[in-house]
Amino acid sequence: MELDHCGDSAYHLRVLVGLNFLSVKENAKILNIGCGKGFWLYKFKKQLPNCSIAGIDISKYALENAKEEVRPYLKLGNAAKLDFPDKSFDFIFSHACLYNLRVGELFTAIKEIERVKKESGASWISLESYRNPEEQVNLQCWSLTCRNFFDIEEWAWVFKSSGYRGDHEYF
Repeated sequence: MELDHCGDSAYHLRVLVGLNFLSVKENAKILNIGCGKGFWLYKFKKQLPNCSIAGIDISKYALENAKEEVRPYLKLGNAAKLDFPDKSFDFIFSHACLYNLRVGELFTAIKEIERVKKESGASWISLESYRNPEEQVNLQCWSLTCRNFFDIEEWAWVFKSSGYRGDHEYF
């Protein structure tokens, strides 16, 4: 499923999970890539109390200042080198993270998502993109850490070329 510039990604993820479009079960093993302070994982634990959660982020500061309830499940890590066994997770998601990687790392990170996702698992990636020159300028001016300023067709090529089989959203 592809959602195009739908606005509030957090809301959309909650709706997709709540309506079971992403097949996230009550006892799912969930990985958040680019988890920051763990707010999304905290919300998952509230919505699915029996799920197992894990999160990685490159920011030591974010992890040290994460929500206390989820801090034990978070670790310092890089999306391009996930320190988890193959086929470990039922659901993997990354919001506003992967476009910050260098191109080579981006392809590796997407392949890593596929590697650690169970065969029956689901994944969801949201990232910034643009549809016209005005949106491109806005993206380039406001996304200070973004390294991949791709339009929607270019992102589709990245996903196809890297073997990504999950859902994605552009905002």
